[in-house]
Amino acid sequence: LNLSNLNKNPESDFNNLIYKDEEQFEDLNIFLDFCTIYSALLQADRGTFAKSNLGGSDKLTAQAGTYTDWKHSKFSLAIDTSKLVKSDTKLYNIRSKIQSAIDKNLEKKPSNDLITIHAPTGSGKTKVFLDFVNRIKDDRTERVIYFSPLLALSDDFASKIEESIERKDMQKVLIYNHLYKEVLENRDGKFVEEQKSEEGEYQIFDFEHEIFNKDMIITTTERLLLTLFSNYYKDKMKFLSLKNSILIIDEVQEMPFKILRP
Repeated sequence: LNLSNLNKNPESDFNNLIYKDEEQFEDLNIFLDFCTIYSALLQADRGTFAKSNLGGSDKLTAQAGTYTDWKHSKFSLAIDTSKLVKSDTKLYNIRSKIQSAIDKNLEKKPSNDLITIHAPTGSGKTKVFLDFVNRIKDDRTERVIYFSPLLALSDDFASKIEESIERKDMQKVLIYNHLYKEVLENRDGKFVEEQKSEEGEYQIFDFEHEIFNKDMIITTTERLLLTLFSNYYKDKMKFLSLKNSILIIDEVQEMPFKILRP
């Protein structure tokens, strides 16, 4: 996993998340391997169902092997951050200096996959994130996932993505939170309306969305924690989609510290 949003600072607590105990490190690997296999099995099982329109409502019908796109994920989003540069603002010079300093540090090859960025609010970290994605993505990169603890930050990030990509590519960006689960192009006015059946299962189920099968996903920090630690199938299905992905964890200091420590 490549975790970005986090200025290489050796004194930072977030950069000291090192498992010094070999047995503890092995336990972590076992946990990750188990979650990966479990998630793959869930995706394979749920992927044998396809969504069809019956009687004017979305329902699931058993059509084995009908869903195959999820097997071939590859990040193909073209991001142009030049549109995010506001040269007519008073903060332009300050932002440019901060961004240049961060970019210079990011040119060095990191010693691990964890990179921290410390910068004031409004300094242009979003542009830095996206420039860094353009720099490090390769043929193995499957997706970019942005996590935020606040919906306001998620909305701001989504707006900047909308400025940075072609309109035709907005179908490749998924916004996933408790208000709506829809691609960027359709987010306005389309709220989540899930109704439970008598068995307690949600009738509206979009497999592609539930496994994060998009180039970019904008979601919440809570969703990251649920994906990691929950065993509920709709949460754990997403785990496999973390592989070969660039994870941007915004406002990481808001996460419970006991979760970050080994």
